Amino acid sequence: MEILSWIPARALLKLRCVCKCWYSITTDLVFVRLHQQQQRLLPEVTSILTFHRHFTNDRSLLSRLDVVDAPRSTSLVMEVLTVGGSTWRKVQVSSALGMLTLLNRGRPSATGTMYWLGQRNLMEDAILSLDLESERFTEVPFPDIEHQHEIGNNSLIEMEGTIHFAIHWFAMVDWMDIWMLQESDAHRVWIHRFHLRLCALPTGVGQVERVLRPPIPLLINQGKILINDCRRLVYYDLASKGLQHEVVFHACDDFFAFVILDSLVSF
Repeated sequence: MEILSWIPARALLKLRCVCKCWYSITTDLVFVRLHQQQQRLLPEVTSILTFHRHFTNDRSLLSRLDVVDAPRSTSLVMEVLTVGGSTWRKVQVSSALGMLTLLNRGRPSATGTMYWLGQRNLMEDAILSLDLESERFTEVPFPDIEHQHEIGNNSLIEMEGTIHFAIHWFAMVDWMDIWMLQESDAHRVWIHRFHLRLCALPTGVGQVERVLRPPIPLLINQGKILINDCRRLVYYDLASKGLQHEVVFHACDDFFAFVILDSLVSF
């Protein structure tokens, strides 16, 4: 009964078919209450599913990244499944990289690499990458930021088939800097693309809200960049260095914005 109480409910339902004894144990009300108590003590697991289609050999890869938030430490588990196969294969992650926790979002690139923005702790971020072809898990150095001591809201975005890194500064809430990751063989170089001044906040919205809900770039198209900012979608004209803008959508409440492209060949 003690061992069965630690097993997740979905697997436990299958184990009821093993024998009459196990069925009797797992349906008993005493066991049900014990199982509920034990499951509350287990660490929370957040899974991220990613899909990538290789452009050269038309091979499809489905990946799952499990982040297990334990009370004192966090372990990182990576499993990969090739579409058409029947089993998941574990990807080795070094113990050092396993300590990079709180992975909150992943972004694919056209080169077949997944990128994640994570954190070592509450004050120090990290960029992780997984090459879906070689299944190599590495850490990517941050852009060479002039004011390293200044902090802000960091985000990773896929635009124009390339990974971009954006910082919305805490000290300068009306400004955002965006870097592009240039990948060539084993070399990765961050190129600073935009120093963008954000448009004025809507009436009744303070700067605190922009910090708590930071602006996030979504798309670059025909010389304009689309940014989700304070319950709005705003187009900035890059030719005018962001001085000209157009609000294309405004909502009364928070919303999630997604950009889906059929092709990365041209815009």
